Amino acid sequence: MLSPPVHAAFGQSDSGVKQVGVSAGVHFVVVAARIARSNDELRRVAHTLCTGERVCAVRFWTNEAHAARQLPMTDEEGQFEIASFSINRNTGQDDFTCRPTSDRTPPCVPVI
Repeated sequence: MLSPPVHAAFGQSDSGVKQVGVSAGVHFVVVAARIARSNDELRRVAHTLCTGERVCAVRFWTNEAHAARQLPMTDEEGQFEIASFSINRNTGQDDFTCRPTSDRTPPCVPVI
């Protein structure tokens, strides 16, 4: 669960980040296009949301209408997901996966 300061920071209208749900250690987040275009910005959001959690995942969308809010996700929610992070501080895992889109600079290179 988010600590109050982290949640409050992302709750501001100009943050470009809105957490719409949490389920089984997975944060479901809608981000503004300016954040979605940057791997570094997505990583910053993921690490901020996962503060204090040893194992955590963050899944991203740009359209709230298509964003998942809990597990299991529907096929449609999965199709509109733009990126995800898996963080495991016990093992050092910090994995990023994204869906290639034309508006990303640099273009997304998905991890398989």
